[in-house]
Amino acid sequence: MGCGFDTIRTTKFYRGLILIPLVLVGLVCSSLASAEEPQVLTLQGAMERAMEWDPAVVAAQDEWQEAQLTQAKGEVALRPQGSVSLRPVQFSGKLPETGEWEFGRDLTLQGSWQPVHGFTLSATSKSYPGRRTREDEGAGLSLSANLDLWPKPSQGDQALALRNARELVDIAAAKFQQAQLDAALTTYREYRLLQVEVARTEVLAQEVEAKAQSLQRVVDKRDQGLAADNDVLAARIEHDSSQAEYRRALRQLEQRKLQLAQRLGLRDGDWRLEPLPQDIPSVSITIDEGEAVAAAKSHSLQVARLEQSLAAARRNLQALRQDLGLAVGVRGTMDFKEEHWEEPTYGAYLSVSYEFADGGRKSLGIKEAELAVEKAERNLQLEQEQIAAAVMEELSELQWLQDQVNIAQLKWHRAQGEYQARQGQAERGLITAEALQSSERALQLAWLDSLAAAIEYEAARLGFMVLIGETPQIEGGAVGELSW
Repeated sequence: MGCGFDTIRTTKFYRGLILIPLVLVGLVCSSLASAEEPQVLTLQGAMERAMEWDPAVVAAQDEWQEAQLTQAKGEVALRPQGSVSLRPVQFSGKLPETGEWEFGRDLTLQGSWQPVHGFTLSATSKSYPGRRTREDEGAGLSLSANLDLWPKPSQGDQALALRNARELVDIAAAKFQQAQLDAALTTYREYRLLQVEVARTEVLAQEVEAKAQSLQRVVDKRDQGLAADNDVLAARIEHDSSQAEYRRALRQLEQRKLQLAQRLGLRDGDWRLEPLPQDIPSVSITIDEGEAVAAAKSHSLQVARLEQSLAAARRNLQALRQDLGLAVGVRGTMDFKEEHWEEPTYGAYLSVSYEFADGGRKSLGIKEAELAVEKAERNLQLEQEQIAAAVMEELSELQWLQDQVNIAQLKWHRAQGEYQARQGQAERGLITAEALQSSERALQLAWLDSLAAAIEYEAARLGFMVLIGETPQIEGGAVGELSW
């Protein structure tokens, strides 16, 4: 007996020695797994990432930068310009004599500045560091000033192009902010619906497990002679159908997660969603249809873009009509020669030119500009009409979505009543535990349907608020405010 107990104690001792490293390995693996656990991507964090990484935001930012570059190019003409030229080495001679090498033959510095369109200041300095010849006359400093009087410099091509560029920069900046807001609201809808799909998939997984257990019970009954083969086939059909629905939902869930990750610049698997809230606050919209249409027109970026195009076309037409072929300008000069530096020469004159024959070029340009104005007016009017139709459609859709929210909540309340009734029946032994669990899953699905309907309404409401130019309060202010 003693030897037997010693053997048992020895066996337990060695088992303990074996278990110790296994436990340590398990602890290490558990700590590594917890260290690599995906981080929680909150709804607020997802919307903020969307405002930076969404492809539409990136494209709008590129467009804004391009508009700024176009404006900068137009402003180059209003900045000081300068150049330098030099003949550092020259070989010249007269036949039949031998030529000579000369270094530093001449140096010319030129500079100009156009502080405003139509007025230019310029300066030119020439010097000859090397040996002087008769060809080198003109060394010194020359100053000049030019002022265009007619046509008006403000209606010149450069001035009009720069004005258009500045207006387009403002529109591009507003479009960038609009893209950020749209990306955030799109992410809100996708994120919340993805939370619902995660919860729905879990319920479907429970449904598959319940159907598998039910199938096994029917198979056991058939083996006992208490059920027919058709009963087994019916149970298998229910199991396979629920499993197919679960697998399909799982594939769609992974696809939507991947799409969201790509839009937010995330790697798949490095993040997970925060828990689904129990309720989605619903805020009703009370606004007159006429007021909504007027607000949407005044805050539409497309309308602003078309208005800018119309204004630019009208400015171009006005400039062409005022161009009479007459050009008037004033020019003044002052020259400081090297040999007579203390006795500069100066002069000023009025220049006039008139184009009395252009082959019909001007009249054709005016007709083309008039057609451009008419086209811009039609496009603007059409856009305003489309906005009015879009507002009415959005209001109708909002009403329908709100009705769907009410219907989904009624179905949820009905499922609650049915589940409570099933609980009472289960307590009295009138139904099985499996039937009660099935009623509980139906209650969970009804709750998820009500949340999905509320999310769709909230997303549409937020989009409508943006349409009429109001700051969106997400879930009635439950979610943090967005900032640019």
